[in-house]
Amino acid sequence: ADAYVKGVKFDAEAAYDAAVKNATVAPPSSGVGRKGMETSVFTGYANTATHEGLSWSLEGYLNDYGIARMGEELYKKTKKARYKEESAYFLNRAQKYVKLFDEKAGFFQGKKPNGDWRLPSDSYDPRVWGYDYTETNGWGYAFTAPQDSRGLANLYGGRAGLGKKLDTYFSTPETAGPEFVG
Repeated sequence: ADAYVKGVKFDAEAAYDAAVKNATVAPPSSGVGRKGMETSVFTGYANTATHEGLSWSLEGYLNDYGIARMGEELYKKTKKARYKEESAYFLNRAQKYVKLFDEKAGFFQGKKPNGDWRLPSDSYDPRVWGYDYTETNGWGYAFTAPQDSRGLANLYGGRAGLGKKLDTYFSTPETAGPEFVG
């Protein structure tokens, strides 16, 4: 999507169709496609029944934003209503990252199939590696909503709150303690 928006020449409609399929159809095997598609299209996120579901969700929202932007550009070029409609749909999906922000914990964390947080907010430790996250921890995904920087800032209480969270991130030493690494 980014390449198309920036003018790189390729079969944009075929690439767009592939992106839409990847974002809307449950994959036939574990080696391809997005994980958690069986339920995430209904709940707005891949739950903890999907290994590393939070990572799949947050990265999927970014991909959805890319599909939306590409759809906007294809609509401008072709005037096909499909692209305009799908662009709006994927732009809406790209905003669903807020469903996985645990305001009390101050981090994104996974949700169980019943909609509860994976851990109670007061026992959540962002340094713990794995579970909801792919090859990182809660700190590694604390700012993963680049498609909506204003919305991300709002989750942390506005620009000042986001600045404070970033300061904490950059001033927290990495201890590489055995309980916090993968």
